[in-house]
Order: sequence, then structure tokens, then C-alpha cells
Amino acid sequence: MTRRASKAAQKRAEDAYRTHHWGYAATHQKPVDLPGLPEDYPLTEMGLLTHLHVDPVPGVRLPQIRTNTMDDAAAMMGYEPDRLGVIEVDQADLNNNHVSWDPAHPAQRLYLHLSPSSQCDARKLWRKGDPTFTLHEAAKLAGGIHAKRDDYPKGVRVQPLGILYFTSYYTLKEDDNNEPSPSVYIHRMGEEGGIEPVLAVSSDGNLWICGGSYTVPEGGITQ
Repeated sequence: MTRRASKAAQKRAEDAYRTHHWGYAATHQKPVDLPGLPEDYPLTEMGLLTHLHVDPVPGVRLPQIRTNTMDDAAAMMGYEPDRLGVIEVDQADLNNNHVSWDPAHPAQRLYLHLSPSSQCDARKLWRKGDPTFTLHEAAKLAGGIHAKRDDYPKGVRVQPLGILYFTSYYTLKEDDNNEPSPSVYIHRMGEEGGIEPVLAVSSDGNLWICGGSYTVPEGGITQ
């Protein structure tokens, strides 16, 4: 979250972090640097981004894995493609890539904050000459509650990479013994009958989650 947010917005973001991290308070703040979002707009971190699993559109080349070999198979809902493309964060850069959400948004919109190194890698996914869309136009390709209103950051043009099925992140939660436990959590996007969002890339190397039906209750990312 940013340092210059209003006191009310700052408190909302801090309370949201504590609620979604088993009562543990946030220990630091980090400036938000996403096109179209004000510098003082507070987001709440879910965790450190590790993987994005995507069913890519034609022309997008990503490493492929079989879904039945993924960790945490209990996250599977049974109707994913047999193989998904993988976008993986460099482990040496893990601390500088984040999955965050907007606790003030009615559907708790997700955002991805990438390090300069990850942005450089993501820029390679931009296809020169291919059609581009506003974030809302890309959201409408997916549908869902996040496509109903044109309340995305303005001035951003993106190219769809594919349908986002899983978002993985590393964070601290409590284990079965009520002890702090750092773990990777794999969340099925649009679970519980929802609609999967589109993952898109902008020419500057930012990745955007567009559309879909999800919120961020205490259990994770669900419809």
C-alpha cells in the first residue's frame, strides 16, 4: 500500500490485511506504481506472486504443464484444460512481485505489481501489430462481475494473453497448529461456479487481471 493515502483508506487497507492474514498486522508499506492508479491509492497485499497459470490465446507461447501434476491438487475443479501455460516469477526476485487487491472495490479487484525485472520479461509477451484493448474491453471478453462497470484504470492498452485459471502466491498464514507458516497458496480463479478472468499484458510489461467473477473473502479468491 502507499504512504500518502488518507487515514481512513489507510486503515481500511491495514484492517483488510490483518483480516486476511490470520490476525497478523502488515509490517511495511510499499509505493504502488501502476499506470492509471493514483500514487496515493491504497491496495492490500495478498502475498508474493509466484505463478500464473493461463490457457493462452493463439500466438502466445508459454511453457506448458499438465494440470494434474500441479501442487495442491485439491484446488482443481475438474474442468480445466489438460495443459496450461505457466508464467513463473524468478525465485531470486520473489520479494519484489506482489498480488494485491482493492478492499474499497465492491468486488475487491485484484492487481499484479511486478518488479522491473519481471516487467522486462513480460514485455516479451507483447505482440507488435496485434490488436489492443482498454482494460474494460479486455474484461468484457471474459465477462463476469468485473466486466460490468468501466471502473478500471484509464489510459492503459493491453493485449489478452489467455484465460487465467490459477494464481499462486507466497504468504504467511496459520497452519493446523495455529502457528505462523509461510506457504504457497494456489487459488482457482472463478471457483464456486464463477467466471475466469482474462490475463492481459500492456506494452510496458505490466500484467492485468481483467473481468471474471471473483471476490477476496478470508478463504482466498472465490466467486
